[in-house]
Amino acid sequence: MKSLLFQGGGFEVTSNLLRTPKRAYELRNIEIVTVKQPLLLICGGLGVGLIGFTLSFFRYLYMYEVLTLITVSAVTIATSALVGTLRVHSLAMRGDEGTLYGRIGTLRAVKEAVERALDGR
Repeated sequence: MKSLLFQGGGFEVTSNLLRTPKRAYELRNIEIVTVKQPLLLICGGLGVGLIGFTLSFFRYLYMYEVLTLITVSAVTIATSALVGTLRVHSLAMRGDEGTLYGRIGTLRAVKEAVERALDGR
């Protein structure tokens, strides 16, 4: 009997199945599920660098330029912090491993539900 562990954001996790918007994975074939935030490293680094540049040279810039640079940087950092990737690892699937993009909160909840299902088998 299938028990529903998580449902939302296009994902559904039961005791033996992980259903994503693109495909379904049987949990018996999955060894590990990882969640990462690759955009945060790239966009966060660029955003912090641009804020540092703006603060270093603010006396040579017009006020609207300073506000625009800092606002765009802060929005970029905040947006990249909300996006993540969920990757399904399995030796049985070989090169058919999937990488899914979505909201980091949803992906973390999916990962926790999959880990609970894997621990229960």
